[in-house]
Amino acid sequence: MGYHITILRTEQGKNIPIRIDEIKKLKDSFPGADIEPPSLKGGQLDLVISRDSSHSYRFILQHGRLWTKNPEDDEIEIMLEIAKQLNARVLGDELETFRTVTDTYLHPDDIEEFNRHQAESRHSIRHTRNVRWAIKFIALLFLVIGLLISCFR
Repeated sequence: MGYHITILRTEQGKNIPIRIDEIKKLKDSFPGADIEPPSLKGGQLDLVISRDSSHSYRFILQHGRLWTKNPEDDEIEIMLEIAKQLNARVLGDELETFRTVTDTYLHPDDIEEFNRHQAESRHSIRHTRNVRWAIKFIALLFLVIGLLISCFR
């Protein structure tokens, strides 16, 4: 499945899409940046940033957000630089917003979604406990029935 990190822009809980023209300007002002493919294809654009001959990072512009999968620390640092230039922020899958690679916080625009995820998680845990209890009860019931049957033979 993987862990996604996203560069997005929000204001008062509303998404403000990152536009293609912003990515093109970013390419011109960001060292080692290139766009692949050069034209928008299927609603997706890839921003590739090369730091040296051995490291290049791919960020995908999709639905007004730039994202990547399973980033390394130096990749997150690049994302923080990109976000600063786009007046955006860097968000992880667990709704943590990155200040730095090691410092995160819960952004006010994500509080409602965070609370919804917490409620869903509590519901899932309760459901799992109930299912386990039912399985144990049924197993115990079969055990008792089996013992009763063996006693009356």
